[in-house]
Formats: sequence, C-alpha cells, structure tokens
Amino acid sequence: MSDKKRYIVGCTAPEDWEYIHEILTQDGTLDDNIPTEAITSDDLKEHSPTRASYLLTDEEAVSVRQHEKVLYCQLAQEDYSPPSDELQTSVQGFRQAGISSHYRRWEEYDLLETTGGNTNDYDMSRTGFQLLRHSQAVDPWYTGTSSGGRQVFDNRVPQYSTGKNVDVIVADEGFWLGHIEFYNPSDVRDINNSTTDGNGDSYIFGPEDMIGGNVLDPNGRCYALDLILDAPYYIDPDYFDADPGNRLETRWDGTVVPESDTAVGWWRSTSNRSVGFSTFGTALVSTSYDRTRCNGSATSVATNGSSHGTQCAGATFGRTQGWAYNANKWVLNLYGSYGSGIEAGFDAQKLFHLMKPNNSELGTKDPTITANSWGYRAIPSDNAYYYYRGASGVSYSSSSSRSPYSSNNTKPGFMRWVGYFGDGYRMKGEMRPNSTTQALDEMINAGVIFVGAAGNSGQKQTSSDHPDFNNYWNVGSANTVGDSTVFEFGLQVYPYTNRRGFPQHGGMTRSGIGGTIYTYPVINIGALDDDYTLTQSYKERKVDYSDMGSEIDCYAAADGILTAKNISSSGKARHDTKPNDQSGYSYYYDNKFSGTSAACPVACGIIATKLEDNRDWGWQDVRNWLRGHNQPVGVGSTLALQESDKFHYGSDTGVSGAGDVSSGPWADVWSLEGSTPIVLYDAPTGNEPTESSGSPVIDGVKVFSGEGMEFTGNFTISYE
Repeated sequence: MSDKKRYIVGCTAPEDWEYIHEILTQDGTLDDNIPTEAITSDDLKEHSPTRASYLLTDEEAVSVRQHEKVLYCQLAQEDYSPPSDELQTSVQGFRQAGISSHYRRWEEYDLLETTGGNTNDYDMSRTGFQLLRHSQAVDPWYTGTSSGGRQVFDNRVPQYSTGKNVDVIVADEGFWLGHIEFYNPSDVRDINNSTTDGNGDSYIFGPEDMIGGNVLDPNGRCYALDLILDAPYYIDPDYFDADPGNRLETRWDGTVVPESDTAVGWWRSTSNRSVGFSTFGTALVSTSYDRTRCNGSATSVATNGSSHGTQCAGATFGRTQGWAYNANKWVLNLYGSYGSGIEAGFDAQKLFHLMKPNNSELGTKDPTITANSWGYRAIPSDNAYYYYRGASGVSYSSSSSRSPYSSNNTKPGFMRWVGYFGDGYRMKGEMRPNSTTQALDEMINAGVIFVGAAGNSGQKQTSSDHPDFNNYWNVGSANTVGDSTVFEFGLQVYPYTNRRGFPQHGGMTRSGIGGTIYTYPVINIGALDDDYTLTQSYKERKVDYSDMGSEIDCYAAADGILTAKNISSSGKARHDTKPNDQSGYSYYYDNKFSGTSAACPVACGIIATKLEDNRDWGWQDVRNWLRGHNQPVGVGSTLALQESDKFHYGSDTGVSGAGDVSSGPWADVWSLEGSTPIVLYDAPTGNEPTESSGSPVIDGVKVFSGEGMEFTGNFTISYE
C-alpha cells in the first residue's frame, strides 16, 4: 500500500457529498467503493457544499473514484501545478507609460521620451493607448492612412468614475509593490527631487482626485495591499490587535500589516481567527507565501516569478496607467513557485468576498471584481482526426511542420492557425469538472465578478447556438469527445476546438432542452492591435493572436500598452521617483505589455469604475451594460459598435467549411470571426453622480444652464 496523499473528492450535488463524506469518515462501511477504515479529512472546506480534501492512498482513490455519487477524486493541486510562464496569456516587450502624453505606435516611429530626467512636462506622466482610446467610442488615432497611430496626444482623459469603494483584485504572479507606480502622488517627485518644472509650475504626478493610502492606513505611501497577507487584518482586526507584538509588523511604506506567517495561518486554520470567523472554512494557501517573495519592498523586487503581475496591476489601478486608481487595490499571487495555488486562491477570494466588513459609510459590502490574465492550454496531437460540424473524423498531420504555411501541415483551416502567432501552437479545451473548476464556480456564484483574458491562441470561441460549438479533435477516427485523454497542465479536458477554455468557462451553466444552451459568467476580453496596416485598409483591428468569436465580450487596448516594469536594463526609465526620505531606486522603469494579458486588466479597471456607481451589479449586469451601451449608429445615444469603414470585421469562416489550405478566409487572422465589434469604453450607466452644482448628466453629457452664465478663456462650442 502506498502512503497517504491529499485527494479532493467532489460531487455534483450537496446531498451526494454529504452521503460520501459520512461513509468515508466512518468505520466499517459496507460500500464496495469506500475504504472500511475511517478516512481523515484534512480540509473540510466548510465554504464548499460539494467538495473536501481527504487523506487516501492511491489504491483507495481509484476505488472512491468509481462510486456513482463521486464526480471526481483527484490529487490536490500542488501535485500538478503548471509552470507560471506557461499560464500567462501575454506577449511581452518593453515600453514606457504615463497619463498626459498618450502614445500608440511610439516604438515604430521612435516617439517616446526614454531617458529618465530628460523630459518635457507632458512626459512626466505618459501612457500608452489604454486610457485615451477607452475614454471614447471612436478611435482618436484613426486616419485611414499609413499615418494612423503616429500622433502623440497631449491632453487630459475625461473619466466618469474612479473605482472608489470597489475591491479590485489582480490575481496573477510577480507583484512588486515598491514600484513608483503604486505610490501616492504626494509621495512622488521627479528624479531631481522636485515637484515643479523649470518655470515653477507643478508637475502632475497623478489624478487630481486620487485618494491616498490604503484600506489599512490612509497615510501608507503604497496604496496597494496583498489579499493573502493583508486582508485578514482588514476582515478580522480583533484577532491581530489582541497580540500586536507577535501578529503585526510595519511594512516598508509605514502601513501596519499582519506578520506573514500569521496571515497565512489565518487562512489555513479557523483556530487562528476571532470566534466570529471560525465557521467560514479555510483556504489552504501555500505556506511559502510571504512579503519578500510575493510583494517585494522599497529596495527589492518580488521573487515570485516575473513582472507579469506588476504589469497587470499597473494597467488595472496604476497611478498613471490604470482606470480604477481610487479602488481598494489588492494583489494576489495566484500561481508561481510561491503563490497561493490556483484553487486555494479561488477559495480565498470567495472567503474575502463573504467575510469582509460592510463599507462604514454606505452600509453594504463593497463589490468585488478580479482580473485574471492567465489560462490553461496545450499543444494538440500532431497526428489525429478532426470532427467538424457533426461529420465523421478526418485525419490530419502536422508532425513535419506545425507552421500553417507549410505544405506538410494538413490540419484543416479552422485549426491550422490556432496558437501560431502568440501561444506556441497551443489551444484551449473545455476543462472536465474537478475541484479547481468547482472552486471557481463557487467563487463566481458567491458574487465575485471575474474578468478573464480570452487567450492568445487566435482561437475561435463560439456560443452554444453556433454550428462550430461542438467541433473537436481526437486521436482516433471514431472517437467521441468524451473518449479523449487530453490534459492541460495535469487536468483533463474535452478537446473542443471552438469553446471557451479554463478559466474562461468558469461558472458555466446549461439550460434548455437537453442542456444545449450554455451560459458563461466570466467577462471574456479580447485584444486590440496598436498597429494599422494596408492589409486592412489602415482600419483598427484585433491583434492576430487574440482569440475571437461570438463568446468574446469586448476588445481592449493590448498590443503594446505601457505599464509598470520591475527593475530592468531593458525597460524604459521613468521621470518620477520617491523623495529623499524614502529609500528606493534612482530610476523606475516601464514596459511594453501585450497580449490579452494586457487587455484584461485594462477592461477590469474600466468595469470597476462602473461598479462604483452600481454597487449591486452582478456579472449579468456588467454584460448587459457592455452589450447594451454598444449600439449601432442610429440606435440609442452612445455609439461604440465600431463602424466597418474604420474597424476590420472579417467574416465568420464557417461558411467556407473546415478548409485545408493556407490561404482564403481562415488566413485572415485579424477577423472577428462573428464576434460583435465592441471596443470597451467609458460609457455612462445612467447612475453616475451629477456635478456638485447640481448639473445633470444626460446621455453622458454634463448639462449646464441658467441666466447670467459667463465664460472666460479659450473655448469651442460645437453641435451635431
């Protein structure tokens, strides 16, 4: 008999799990599939009605798995955790960032100031196109010529709301909270330790209405906190204040925070909490999770992975780079060598949402939204069969060359470009039910709004009513999709070619006759290109590697936005730094950040600003707003469905059949493939506050009226 290991046992219905749990934990059961000796549960997961962790031998697990009431019996996640760089959905390079000067194609035309300290006033807080592009429905860089994207706009970005009283969680890996981007504007200087330019005018180091500090300390110089390490004190201050000498410490920015081991222990055991939080259950986050590895400090970067999380956080709520700069800002090292673990991270986010206190001013819990720029994928077999729109299996081969342009590649058109441009030939399949998928389902069902990167496989994701929804591949000529033994990072999937993958299908439900109607709560974000080319008549377009299709909710700036970068000689030096009384680096850097990894946090930040004024919104409300405010010309008052003369649509290639050539409609890798041409923008919801003067907001326009009005300075009055 082998040694005991941690196995997660899950069931479809709560009553089935209650039955299985009872017979697993009792001696002398007569059930053929259940061990006769009582089994220990090392993590009961009180917050979950359908799963728990048990100590089983491999032989016992095989037997339990065969029980008719058991949906799965799998090793705990730490035994098959994927490499962090494989999870990420980014295509990365290096650029620089800010607010006042807005760049789109700076790299190609050498437009950006790049030397720290050698700057003009506008480049003190510069950015890519993630702010200005999404402040309006119409692309300001569009010219219809080869000059598209070359212009640098020096202006301020209008914005309705800022994410105040919304909990925004960036779930990723490799966060450096000591980067200057996450400092309060009042704690920032230029590299000469000045707050003014040569004329004595003040530099703008951040939004004028930015709220300083964090939810633990209004005076903390860093405005971001870690969900695992800091949220326990936010949720359960009595426990930490009962023994501050052993349970609390002062973070490098002056914020009093939990000691790392104590914070991790608070999640892992209910005995490490106040009585009021003992019934919520636990999240078995990794004991390796600590500040040095996951947050860094003023003088050292985090060691958990790359700077991927830093970039995502900057694009979500960065001082000069993100939309939700007044949100309650949280980071979560979800994966990586020292991360929480994906399943435990889902549980922690759910528990945070359920246990956090009511907002003291508003009397209700703040909304919770999470940005996730990662995903599971794998390379399909090079010699297999494809099943297209109900037809029998047809063989293909790509063993000699996976390139879609190779004559040795006989993959059908709907598969041959998948993964070629941005994802190492990988594609997504629909994850079979397991403990990790259930944890995500539970998190979403608890009310956490999940924003996900659609993926960089160039994969068509269709709705359940589309004829391509059931397309798949398999190793046999007569295999059903259920016969497959395909795995992604150790978890088994159905090898569908045109469905959402994981975590994009989180919270999926089925309805209708035979359960043929699929509904997905995850807000699925595709990527915009920063480029304009003659191939698409210089129109704006999705980027070639971005997933597309009818299951993409919207597209956001991605291919080369500018965001915070860990210390690197390959980054671009910024012009802002910390004052002399704060230790740190002489220069801070920004980065070119691409992929749906970039689009997701941009979109999450914008959506968070909408939750500020719509605190009761769930995922369906967010989707209704996304699709409802984006109306074609002539319908409604706001126009965001991109017009075909300015945006490349392409065609739904299903009309051309499976295809087996390297040309034709399938080779249009910029095509939306049937997705709605929605570019997310800061459209009003109707619940935005009016001006303090009482001026109303009508159709997104602030209206001023009255006798004796006086205007001074330069201004322009226009009408349509």
